[in-house]
Amino acid sequence: MASPAPVTMGQELGGSLADDSARLADGGVYDCYALNTKPRDQVTVTLHAAGFAGHLWLARGALCSAAAIQAEGQAGADGAALTFTAAGGRYLILAGSATGDARGAYTLTIAGQAATQVASAEDPADAAAARRALMDQQVTQFRADEAAAAAARQAAEEARQAELAARRAEEEAEDDDDDGLALFGALVGAAANAYADAAAQQRAESARLSALQAQAHAAEARRRADAQRDAQQQAARTAQQQQAGYSALARQLAEANAYRERQMATTTNEAERQRLAQQNAQALQAARQIGREAEVRQQTQAMMTGRPPQAEAPAQPHAPMAPVTPLPPTPKPGPQGPAPMVESRQAPPTLVPPQRVADARPAPEPVKPKEVAAAKPDPKPSVPAQRAPAPAIGTLTKDWFGWVAYGSHNGVEFYWRAKLDGGNGIRVQWRCVNTTSVRMTCGIGGGSSGDKVYRCYHGAGAESPGGAIGESSDVGPGRDYVFIGDASVCRDKTATFVVPDTGFAAGPAL
Repeated sequence: MASPAPVTMGQELGGSLADDSARLADGGVYDCYALNTKPRDQVTVTLHAAGFAGHLWLARGALCSAAAIQAEGQAGADGAALTFTAAGGRYLILAGSATGDARGAYTLTIAGQAATQVASAEDPADAAAARRALMDQQVTQFRADEAAAAAARQAAEEARQAELAARRAEEEAEDDDDDGLALFGALVGAAANAYADAAAQQRAESARLSALQAQAHAAEARRRADAQRDAQQQAARTAQQQQAGYSALARQLAEANAYRERQMATTTNEAERQRLAQQNAQALQAARQIGREAEVRQQTQAMMTGRPPQAEAPAQPHAPMAPVTPLPPTPKPGPQGPAPMVESRQAPPTLVPPQRVADARPAPEPVKPKEVAAAKPDPKPSVPAQRAPAPAIGTLTKDWFGWVAYGSHNGVEFYWRAKLDGGNGIRVQWRCVNTTSVRMTCGIGGGSSGDKVYRCYHGAGAESPGGAIGESSDVGPGRDYVFIGDASVCRDKTATFVVPDTGFAAGPAL
C-alpha cells in the first residue's frame, strides 16, 4: 500500500497479499493500516489467514516504509493476535507474513475498549513530562546506535581498502620481492593504524553521548525538585487562606449563637426557644465540620458575658471540606432566545456540609422604623476568597453538565458549567448564590483580577487558552443570579474540555 488505510475499533475487513505487497527489510510482506486512538484505549488486533502463516506488527511513524516497529503479535494456528494499551494518537498496524513468499487472502479484526471520557486525576503536566523523558531517552539511544553503526561502517570500509592495498602489494611483490614485502608491511601497518583511530573515535563518541544523557537526567531531576517545592509552597498558602476563612466563619457562628442565646433568655414562647436552640445546635455542627467547635463555644461565651475572648486554642483536626452538591440545571433557552438574566428564589447549595452557614444566622426580628439602620446585618466582607478544587479533565457534550463549585467570597458562592457550542468552541455559564441577608455584588473577572481566562484541553492535552470580558451583577439576599454566559470560548480550536482560571469577588452592593 502507498499509504496506510484508515481503520477503526470494532471494524472487520478483508485483504490479500500479492506480488506487489510491501516488504520489510528482512523480506516479510505486509499491508499497512492506520488506527487513531485515545490514551488508555485497550486494542486487540486479530489476523486470520488460510493460505499462509500470518503475522502482525505494531509500529509508529508517518510512513509505513519508515515506521518504527514497537511490538509483534503472537502467532497462532491460523494467524496472529496483538493486544496493546494505546498511549493516544496514530498507530500503524502491519498485517502480513514474516516470509516473502506468502500469498493469499486474510481477515483483519480490530476490537477493543475505548478509554473513559473523563480523564484521571493525574496531573497532565506530569504525564507530558514523562512522555518527553521517554522520547528523549529513545532519541539518545537512536543517536548512539547510529554513531556506532557509522563507526563500524567506516572501520569496515578502511579494512576493505587495506585488504585491496595488501592484494596490490602481493602482486607487485612478484616483480620485486624485497620492495614488495616492505610495501606490504607499510600498508598493513597503515590499515591497523586506521582501524585503531576509528575505534578510538567510536569510544569518544560513546563517552560524549553518555555525558549528554547524564546532563539531561540531572536537568530533569532539578525540574522535578522545583515543581515539588512550588507545589508545597502553594499547598501552604492554600492552607493558610483556608484557616483564615475558618476563623472568620467561626466568628460569624459565634455572633449568631450569642444573639440567639440572648433571644432565648428574653422570650417566653417555648416553640421559639426550641427553634433558636435547634439553630444553635446546627451552627455548632457546622463549626465541628471545620474543626472550630471549641473556638465557637468560647467566643459565644465571651460575647454573652462581655469578657474579651481568651487566646485561641489550636484548631481541632477536621475532615476536608466536602464537595458542593451540584445544583439542578437552569432551563434551556426557548425558541425566543436565551433565558433572561433574572433572580430566582431557588435554595443555594452549601460549602460547609451538612448545614448551610446562613441557617446559623439569626432570623430577622421585627424592628421599629427608627431602629432599621442600627439593625442592618453585617455581610462580613473581610472573609478571604476560597477557591474550590478544579474538576478532573473530561469530555463535554452538546448538553450542559451540572453546576460545579468554583469558590466563595464574603458569603457569595460561585458556580460554573459548560457545553460544546455547536462545533465552534465551548459555551460557559456562571452563577452567583448570595447566602447572606443583605444585597451583594458578585463579579467574575474584570476589575483588579482582569478579564476571564479559560484553559482549553483536547483530551488530556492542553491547548492555547481562551478568554472573555469580566462581568458582575447585584444579587438579592438569599437569591441566586445566572449570567447569560460566554459563547465560543476556545474558538477555532479542537478543544473538548475547558477549566476556568480567573479571579472572583463579592461585596456589599452600593
